Amino acid sequence: MGEFNQSEKISEVKIMLNIEEFVNNFIKGIQGNGKCLFKPDDILSLDSLNVVSLIIEIENEYGFEFNEDDINLNNFSSINSIKKTVKKYLIN
Repeated sequence: MGEFNQSEKISEVKIMLNIEEFVNNFIKGIQGNGKCLFKPDDILSLDSLNVVSLIIEIENEYGFEFNEDDINLNNFSSINSIKKTVKKYLIN
């Protein structure tokens, strides 16, 4: 990637924070409680069905579809891995 100007850096940070919040809210919903808060490097331990649901939710929320190559458990194992994967689609 090339150099970002200040407003691009701010936009990238906002998107990454939004994804972090989105994933935490998704996990709260599947766990049925409001106490869940994962740190970016925490392993999420989602089963495959929940990963598929999360993928669909992300695609619907952010308006893109993941390439088949990006749909694997490693890319959805932590908030940081999800942010890294989504970043490819949202930040040019």
